[in-house]
Amino acid sequence: METIVTELPEKQWDIPHRVAFQCSHVLNRAAVGIFQAIPHRGYVRVNQTLARILGYNSPEQLQASVTNKGEQLYVDPRRYAELMNLLQERHWIKHFESRVYRQDGEIIWIREHLRLICDRDGRPLGYQGIVEPLSAPQQTREPDGVGETTQLLSMVSHELRASLTVISATNDLLKLHSQKMTPEQRLKYFEKIGETVKTTTELIDGFLCLGRAESGRENRKLVPVCFASLCQDVWQDVAGISGKTHHFVRTTTTENAQLTSDPTLLRQILVNLLGNAVKYSPSGSTISCDWNTVKGQFVFRIKDRGIGIPEADLENLFNLFHRATNVSNASGTGVGLAIVKRAVDLLGGQIWVASEVGVGTVFTIAMPQCAATETIEDLSKTA
Repeated sequence: METIVTELPEKQWDIPHRVAFQCSHVLNRAAVGIFQAIPHRGYVRVNQTLARILGYNSPEQLQASVTNKGEQLYVDPRRYAELMNLLQERHWIKHFESRVYRQDGEIIWIREHLRLICDRDGRPLGYQGIVEPLSAPQQTREPDGVGETTQLLSMVSHELRASLTVISATNDLLKLHSQKMTPEQRLKYFEKIGETVKTTTELIDGFLCLGRAESGRENRKLVPVCFASLCQDVWQDVAGISGKTHHFVRTTTTENAQLTSDPTLLRQILVNLLGNAVKYSPSGSTISCDWNTVKGQFVFRIKDRGIGIPEADLENLFNLFHRATNVSNASGTGVGLAIVKRAVDLLGGQIWVASEVGVGTVFTIAMPQCAATETIEDLSKTA
């Protein structure tokens, strides 16, 4: 469906009583949200349908409440920045899907179709477009596990489609304009494609791991594992991939301690926790891992001196796709800690986190030294 939105005249962009939304009674009855906005600011004009989609009582309330779309509306502000960059480059965007917040805090999916508005000299004045709400996963009662699977597949589909939109748009831009670009400009777009492919691969790998984990405890491969060797191997992989320089310190009184566990799940735990420690701490800082055995339990901690996690994010930290509010400038999918939590659960363990913004984060994991033992003492008070 194509909806045409009349452009704002060049000299009337900021004049409230002379706007292109002259037929507001028609626009307010449209089945889709219609708006005009200024990049990195708020809405200039919206119709009643968009206000309803976003949970506001009126267009006026939406305009007054949302003064910075990227920071207030989009769950991932980088998604909005990506949208603005693509719009600046292509002047039009179709089928761009994102997760946004409604007024009540509920997260919904929307699809946007945008067009850049420029003056006669080609200078951007703003942009206009339409917004379609996307169907939420079914909430009706389904057989055990089916509802979660349906919701998970829906979320994955949206994330993958979003990545493909970025790759496709960048590829089209290169095909149309690469001859006019400098080598540096072309490299920037190729790097954008590469980064999107990397993020998508991490997303797929994460869900494959979750899928294997969800197949059941009976599929765990329990073998003797030397934690010191596994930890060092994972660190070398993480440090090599990141290209950053950190000091890694291992501390233990049981260097050769072994535990009976699933090495694949244990490796996923270490990869994600050490990877996050590297990603969110400055180069040259210290990342430490210490471990010990306590009453038949194997306990290890990973500590960094990074940016820390805001207290408001701790409650949802292990939820799928949740990302802390202070990591919007770093790449990520919001899947890693969900994998960690599920892997710890499958190994019969528990996980705790303590963090302070600007100081660092400590993750503590306790699991049976033999994973066949399913009883774990609550160590949260001493973690």
